[in-house]
Amino acid sequence: MRAKGRGLLQVLTLWAVIFAGPMLLVARTFGAGADWPLLALIAGYGMMQEGIILVNTAEDLPEDTADGIRTSAVALGLSRCLALSTIMVFLGGLSVLVLLAGAAWLAERSIPVAIGPLCVAWLWVVWEIHGTWRRVVGKPLAKGIDAMRPRARRMPFWITATAWTSLWAAVYLGTDWFSS
Repeated sequence: MRAKGRGLLQVLTLWAVIFAGPMLLVARTFGAGADWPLLALIAGYGMMQEGIILVNTAEDLPEDTADGIRTSAVALGLSRCLALSTIMVFLGGLSVLVLLAGAAWLAERSIPVAIGPLCVAWLWVVWEIHGTWRRVVGKPLAKGIDAMRPRARRMPFWITATAWTSLWAAVYLGTDWFSS
């Protein structure tokens, strides 16, 4: 199938293979029903994380172009790839925050305790990626890549910060599972 070289199909494939599929498999293994809130949470989380990964894809744009690999970044171009990244992180993270806040409210747990750390991490990542996008808009590719690379090096921190703070919310909201 060679999804890496199929333009925007790369985004959908990575979202399904890295995030949605494994999360749904684990949830179902532990008896979670495939109801819409769970599916929406999985979709949103995967969108947020895949949006972050797009920054890494964008960073490889010159090499992928030279190698003839039509990644999502090659298909979109640098500026549009970072715009898509910003949108995905914003909408995916927002949906995760809303769903986790709703779960906290239903469980009569503290909403700020549940989602506060994730909210801070998410806002930081959105700010960073949006700022990166703004730095490359209108620049020739080489100058855009040079402007992006210092921030793109923080991508592992972005994905880790949002992952750990999402895990915090899940553990905090799921502590009742361990006490019964």
